[in-house]
Amino acid sequence: MEIDDDILEMWTVEGPSKSKVFIDHVKAPPDQDMPSSFSKQVTTSVTVHPDMLRLRAVYLQEHQLLVGEMTSLGQDVDRQRRDLDIEELYMDQVLQQPVTCSEHEQSVRDLQERLANKRRSHKAAKIRFLQLKRNVLLQHQSEFATLPCLNGTLQLRRLLGRGASSEVWQAHCFSTDSLVAVKLSANIQNATVEFDNHKLVTAHSSRYAVPVHTLAHTTFHQREYAIMTMDCMNCDLAHYLETNGPCAPLLARHILHQLALATTYMHENNMAHGDLKPGNVLVKDVSAVTVQLTDFHLARPRYDPIDVGVNASPSYAPPEWYLLPTTADSCEAGTTYEKADVWALGVIYYQSLFTRHPMGSFSSKHELQHNMRLYSSSHPTSTSSLHFPTAIPAMDMVILARCLHPDWTARPTAMELLAMLSQLT
Repeated sequence: MEIDDDILEMWTVEGPSKSKVFIDHVKAPPDQDMPSSFSKQVTTSVTVHPDMLRLRAVYLQEHQLLVGEMTSLGQDVDRQRRDLDIEELYMDQVLQQPVTCSEHEQSVRDLQERLANKRRSHKAAKIRFLQLKRNVLLQHQSEFATLPCLNGTLQLRRLLGRGASSEVWQAHCFSTDSLVAVKLSANIQNATVEFDNHKLVTAHSSRYAVPVHTLAHTTFHQREYAIMTMDCMNCDLAHYLETNGPCAPLLARHILHQLALATTYMHENNMAHGDLKPGNVLVKDVSAVTVQLTDFHLARPRYDPIDVGVNASPSYAPPEWYLLPTTADSCEAGTTYEKADVWALGVIYYQSLFTRHPMGSFSSKHELQHNMRLYSSSHPTSTSSLHFPTAIPAMDMVILARCLHPDWTARPTAMELLAMLSQLT
């Protein structure tokens, strides 16, 4: 898939680097007419944190611990795989023998249950190992891994996510003595738009979106970056689903209900998110699975027409984004980002239930476009065009079919989706 300017769906990490002297240039935004959304503007200065050598030592120590955990877990995964190979071979031999009595039958069932538990344990360990391996690699590639202290106030701890022109780090804030998430973006304009949109969504309620705190600028390696700080969440929904697997229908509805509430709130205030996906849904509390939205840099008025082929995450863009020839055709046809948000909610709901994409497997935007064309050409009027890997209640099938209808005019509004969900409670 193409990498868009969004946080990749991953949330855990640590990174490398050699000891250096870190000099961080702190500047006010370059344009003095920038919006007042910048909660902190500082004069040009050079800051060297007085405790930077200790901070660097702490950073590298934490990184080494993470690498050690990854190495140890990788060895455990290999050992578990070898044990499983032996047990599966033994189980095959046992099943070839005739069952002679009830005790023998119970013994076989016990062996099968033990093997199933070991398979689940191996799968969970392998997922965790691959997450650690991916995160360590991404942090190794980050130029910010050599700078553990930003603006003399934020000690970078671990990389949370990475996009085409931005990174999100967990950091320790000295002024509040707390952990925060810090989004570093090379696109100053996008960062400003995102910050302002975040503030609009949270102006009257912090229930639906991750609270943001400050927006400032820094210069590093001769390049200017925006620094946006926000509450640090547990993980994103992509990481949660990868770790825990498919949700039971009741839990999937719980997640969808929260997202539909947030989307309704935005739509009622004439804003469409424009980039709903698991990577932009952050899990505040893993035990209760409470979620909030983030990354509003593509937000726009709800009735704006779809920009065909651009400014979206391809895996969560609706059929009209792929299949209409031009944006002018999209405008003439009356497409809206309101209904694009509902399509994305349908994809997230499907992934929550089955941990796979409703359009099947694909390895490129072109292949997904082909799948989308086949899906749209069937003109589904029921659930028949969607494939359900496992059985789910009929009403969940109806919700998916409505949200994932190829005709945007047939999709429900977020408010109507809430009404459908209320019938299931």
